[in-house]
Amino acid sequence: MKNSSFIKYALCLFCFSIVSNFTFGQSKYLLLNKTNTKKIKMFNEHHRLKIRTLSGERLVGNFFIVDSNTISIKNENIALSEIKRIRSKRAFSKYLGGSFVGLGSYTVLISPLTAIMAEDGAKNFRTTALIGVGVVALGILIKQATPPAHHHEKWDYKIIINE
Repeated sequence: MKNSSFIKYALCLFCFSIVSNFTFGQSKYLLLNKTNTKKIKMFNEHHRLKIRTLSGERLVGNFFIVDSNTISIKNENIALSEIKRIRSKRAFSKYLGGSFVGLGSYTVLISPLTAIMAEDGAKNFRTTALIGVGVVALGILIKQATPPAHHHEKWDYKIIINE
């Protein structure tokens, strides 16, 4: 009986050490601090960002932290002092919006066929076409709805590395 409680204790200790290693391990993130207020935004490493540099270059992708003053997107290093604006760019809204546009387009294209097959063709055609146009509009709105950009004039960019 004593032996089994020791094994349980050792197993619990081992599991706790694994979990605490993942929880309190090294974390890197990009900290954005608004200059005129105390608003703070944090982006963990590997977050998808859209960045515009001072030279006019646009980069979209998951960012990696190189050192305390440099990030990397698509194997291109960018110094924090070269960034003009940063915007969060979620891939989910891109795919969801595209799905709605595709589904709505299909509905609009299929509406004449439903009008032919239904008894009350004109009413059914208008209803189906309006639903399709509404779904397309919703998809476009989802794709265009992006979070606000964080311009370098109003925000301070800083890389935090916890070890």
